[in-house]
Amino acid sequence: DSSAINVGSFDERTIAFWFQAEDPTRAGKQVLFEEGGSTRGLNLYLESGILYIGGWNNNENGWDETFLTTPVSGTDWHHVALVLDAPDTTDGDFVAYLDGFEVARGACATINSHSADNAIGAKRDATRYHDGNSSGSGDGFEGLVDEFHLWNRALTATEIGQLFAGQSEVGAELTLTTGAAGTEAIVIPDSVGLVLDGSGT
Repeated sequence: DSSAINVGSFDERTIAFWFQAEDPTRAGKQVLFEEGGSTRGLNLYLESGILYIGGWNNNENGWDETFLTTPVSGTDWHHVALVLDAPDTTDGDFVAYLDGFEVARGACATINSHSADNAIGAKRDATRYHDGNSSGSGDGFEGLVDEFHLWNRALTATEIGQLFAGQSEVGAELTLTTGAAGTEAIVIPDSVGLVLDGSGT
């Protein structure tokens, strides 16, 4: 759990990363990322050639759940982004991007504290899918994930396009402030809004 990721309320969030699935059309769910549990949370997962981008908030702040979809086929690398933008607590925008372009949009609101476990590449503890809640761990992703980013701000369509195009700077310039030996994790100033950066740059 982290006060910068899931313990507390968040009215803006962007999750973006690259993925390459061994078989995106495989039956069964393949979780790319999930945070929170079955009551409140966010996730991105594949099932039978469909990419799902989900968010849910226990019908608090007027938001129950939103699941956006777009087809994915083949074994190429894809860039995906989820943007939650609810600066007024309610009546927000929940937006899905694939390969630099907006593919779906729905309603959302500020997401309240969702302190269940977070995971990349599998479900850990519990999550919610488009067809219901799921407890336990599993639903592993078969493939690769790269350049994972999590911001506590809503990136613009232009910024998502910059990420897809491989531009090294998005928004405010980032500078390394602290690091851990032997890892690619870096700590970014809070004013930038970037929480996790797995790109190693």
